[in-house]
Amino acid sequence: MLIYLFKPKLPDKYYFVIMKKLISIINKKEWKLDLFFIASIFIIPLILKFLVDFNDVTVKTIMIAFWGLWGILKVGYSKLELEQLNLFDIGIFTITIYTLCNFYFLSEATVYYYKLWLYLGYIFLFFIFRWVLKTKEETKLIHLVFFIIVGICFIEALLASLQYLNVINSRNNYFKLLGSFNSPNFFAAFIGLGFIILMWFFFVKKTQNNTLKIIGSLLLLLFSTLIIASKSRGTWLSITGSTLILLSSFNYSRKLLKKISLIKITLLLLTLISTIIISSKLLYNLKPDSVDGRSLITKISLQEIVKHPLKGHGLFSFARKYNAAKATYFSESPKSWEEIKHATYVFSAFNEYVLISFELGLIILSILIVLIALVILRIKYTHESRLGLCLFTYLCIWGLFNSPSESLAIMTIGIFSFALLFKDTSLKKIRASKNFDIILKVFIVSVGLLCIYSCSNKIIKTKKYQHYTSIKTKQDIKELIYLSKFTEDNSFSDAYLGTKLYNNGFTEKGFHFIHRAFKKSAAPRIGKRLALINTENKKYKSAEEIYKFNINVEPYRYEARMDLLNLYIKLNRRNDIIKLSNEIINFPVKIPSSQIDIYKKTASDYLKKYNSISNNKLNGSLSNE
Repeated sequence: MLIYLFKPKLPDKYYFVIMKKLISIINKKEWKLDLFFIASIFIIPLILKFLVDFNDVTVKTIMIAFWGLWGILKVGYSKLELEQLNLFDIGIFTITIYTLCNFYFLSEATVYYYKLWLYLGYIFLFFIFRWVLKTKEETKLIHLVFFIIVGICFIEALLASLQYLNVINSRNNYFKLLGSFNSPNFFAAFIGLGFIILMWFFFVKKTQNNTLKIIGSLLLLLFSTLIIASKSRGTWLSITGSTLILLSSFNYSRKLLKKISLIKITLLLLTLISTIIISSKLLYNLKPDSVDGRSLITKISLQEIVKHPLKGHGLFSFARKYNAAKATYFSESPKSWEEIKHATYVFSAFNEYVLISFELGLIILSILIVLIALVILRIKYTHESRLGLCLFTYLCIWGLFNSPSESLAIMTIGIFSFALLFKDTSLKKIRASKNFDIILKVFIVSVGLLCIYSCSNKIIKTKKYQHYTSIKTKQDIKELIYLSKFTEDNSFSDAYLGTKLYNNGFTEKGFHFIHRAFKKSAAPRIGKRLALINTENKKYKSAEEIYKFNINVEPYRYEARMDLLNLYIKLNRRNDIIKLSNEIINFPVKIPSSQIDIYKKTASDYLKKYNSISNNKLNGSLSNE
C-alpha cells in the first residue's frame, strides 16, 4: 500500500514485480515473524509489569488484543493453508459453545468481565500455535522458543533473588520470592517449567556445546535453589511426575517395561505407592495448615458439586457460591477449631479440576479429559513431542494444587506445549468444504478484530472511569455507571462504584451497587460496609444478619464478632452482649496480635459492665424485698 501511495513514475509492471518480491521475502522469513510474536508474548507482560507497573488485569487485557493482532497478521503473511477439521476440533467447539451457554444462563458476570475474554483468548491462541507449528522451520522455531522461555525464567529468578535480598521490593508485603508474579507458588511453577526444559536439553537433545552445558548447569542450580526456597510442594511434585514421564518416554525404557515380568511390575508399583505415601506425609508436615485449608475447600466444594453435577453453578461463580456455602456449613452446627482456623475467604478452589466441575459441571471436565487422552494416546514420539508431553504433564499435576489458568505466563507455556504435543499426533481428519480454508481465515480475522476492539475499548473506558470526578447530575451518574461496566474485573468494582455514589450524596443508587456487590461476592469487607449503611438507616435486623454471615464466612476472625457486639451495644441487648463477650474472650487465637488483645480487653470491659448491671438487678433493695 505504501508503495502505491508514494510510488515514483515507473511502469505498473514493476510494481507487480516488487510486490511479488516482498511476498516472497515474507514467506521465506515467516518462521522468524512467528518467533518474534511468540517471544513478544513472554517478554511484553514482564515489561508491562515491572517497567510500566500495570496491574495484572490490564496486562492480560493488552495481551488478548495482542493475540488478536497476531492472528490477523498471521492470515496476511502466512502462505500455509489451514488444516481440515478433526474430532478434537469438534470437541473444543462443543466445549466453547457449552461454556458460552453456561455463561449466558447461569453466570452473573457480564460480557465486560475480562476473564471471559481471557478464556476465549486461550482457545484462540492454541489454534494459532497449531498453525505456527506447521512451518518448514518448525524444529528451529521450537528450540528457539524454549531458549527464550529459559531466558525469561532466568530473568524471573534474578528478580526474585534481588527481592529476597531486599535489593528491590516484591509485589506482596508477605512474600519475597515472587519475580513478576503475585504468589510464590506461581513463581516456583514458572521456574519449574524452565527446569524441565533444561532437563530435556541435557538428557534428550544431549547438547554437545560445552558453553551451553556450563550455562545450563548453572541455571539448573539456580532454579533448583529457588524452587526449594519457595516451599511450593505442588511444584516439587510436578517436577517429579514430569521427570518420570521424561525418563519413561525413552525407547529403551519402553522396551524394558515390556520385558519386565508381572511380579516385578507389581513390586515396582508397590514400591512407588509406598514412596508416594511416605513423601505425602513428609510434604504434609512441611505446611500442614495449608494442606488442611485446601482440604476444607475441596470438601465443601464437592458438597456443592453434588448439588449440580451436570450443569455446574455457572462460570465465574466460585467465589460467591463457595463462600456462601461455607457460611451455611459453619452456621448449621458447631465445628472443631481445626476446621474453623482454616476457613478463610477464598477466590479460587486451588484445584483446576474442582473449579471446572464446580462452575461448568462434570460433563465438561469429562469431555476435556477424553479429548486430552485422545491426543496423548496417539502421540508420535519425537524429541519435541516428548518435551510437550512432559510440560503438559507438569501442568496437569500442578493443576491439582493451584489454578494454572490464573497465570498468563504459565498458561501460555501450557498451551504451546499442548500444541506441540498435538503437532505429532495422528487424528483422523473430517471432510470440510473446498472453501474451508478461506472461511477459517475470515473467522480468525473477525475474532482478532473483536479482541482488539473489545480490549482496547475496555482499557480506554476504564482509564476514563478512574479519572471521572464530576458526579453532580443524573446524567453524570448514568455516564459513571456505563463506564463502570468496563471495570468488571471482579465483584469489588460494584462496591467501589456504590461507595463513590453513596459518598457523593446519591445514597439510593450507592446502596444498590454495594448490595449487588455483596450478593455477587459474599466478601466480608463489602458486607461490613453494607451493614454499616443498614445501621445508619436503622435496618438493624439486616445489619445483624450480615454480621452473622461474615462470622461464618471467616469464623476464625474476630472483626465480624466485634462488629456484631458493637451493634448489640447500640441496641442495648444485654443478654446477647454477655453471651458474645464471653465468646470473644474465650475464643482461640490463630495468629496473635495486639489488635486481638484489644478486642478481648474490650469484650472483657463490656462483660464486667453488663454483668454488674445484672448483679444490681438481682441483689438490689427491690430484689431483696
